[in-house]
Amino acid sequence: MDNILDPAWRLDDKPFQAESLILEDWVPLAMLRQALVVLADYCEERYGGCGLYTFEDWHEKNGQLTRRQRSSYGELRAMLVSDRQLYSSRPQADGVFRAYYSETNDFLLRYGLREAEDQTKPIWGDLSFSGDSDDIRAAIMRLKPIPGLPLNLMGSGSYFDATCGR
Repeated sequence: MDNILDPAWRLDDKPFQAESLILEDWVPLAMLRQALVVLADYCEERYGGCGLYTFEDWHEKNGQLTRRQRSSYGELRAMLVSDRQLYSSRPQADGVFRAYYSETNDFLLRYGLREAEDQTKPIWGDLSFSGDSDDIRAAIMRLKPIPGLPLNLMGSGSYFDATCGR
């Protein structure tokens, strides 16, 4: 969480006013990247005219608020070019998510990756996508074609209360 989104979460304001699309379990890196590409495409189509911010979300791990940085859909796309790029873009601490949101707070896209224990073990990831009901419906429709993606829906307030503690 950053110093802009934290008060919005506590007041159930955008992007926490509706629901969050979450994964029921961690998924392989390639599947996570595929889902993130779909969500990035949607966000750029709907909110591409708005500025984009990114931050490392430490709130779930230790309650720390971090500062946002300006980003762009080009930067987001570059991170999603390959599994290797996505893995390289992760925060360097387990349990810390990378987050993106529009300057209008209309959506919040977060992903996290587990550290690879060694070269022979698969890399696993998680994501959440929060927005208004139209965003969530559109995201579900676009993500459905990904076989085996364990989607779940939860009220944003309840989800972030459970993961970050309010």
